[in-house]
Amino acid sequence: MKQFLLLLIAIPFILILTLSGCSSSSETEKDEMPPPPPAVENKIKTPPEDIKKQSEAVNKEVNETEKPKYEPPPKPVQNNSDKNIIKGNFAVQIGAYKMSDNADRIASTAKERFNMNVITSFDDAENIYKVFLGDFETKDAARTFRDLMASKYPEDYKDAWVSEKPKK
Repeated sequence: MKQFLLLLIAIPFILILTLSGCSSSSETEKDEMPPPPPAVENKIKTPPEDIKKQSEAVNKEVNETEKPKYEPPPKPVQNNSDKNIIKGNFAVQIGAYKMSDNADRIASTAKERFNMNVITSFDDAENIYKVFLGDFETKDAARTFRDLMASKYPEDYKDAWVSEKPKK
């Protein structure tokens, strides 16, 4: 019985000492921390003449660099023989781009690779240019073509998907 009373008194006493010791150690840590080092000033100053010369050199380099010469492919001309061909409602969307130049470049590459109808349309709601390839009557036909093109050019068309053709 004496051991039980001794244990009952000792446990709360140990808890109180532990908790008070922890709280005082965090206060001493704050007091013992060294002050932050003083801020170092940048003592190197560039004379204004040097800045002007550097700026002129950079501008000259930028102006003299040759820009890539890319022209979008000409729009296909429809002839009377196209009237007899039944056009489908499905196509494979091969990309969506914010810049029309990128969409034109991808459309031109797809036209060269597959010799198929390529449509680039601007989506006002999303503010992007979408590139569609093909003219398929069924979704299954478009899916089959998408799988074929993705297997032939996996890095270029791995994210292509079947979609309804945009209404003009």
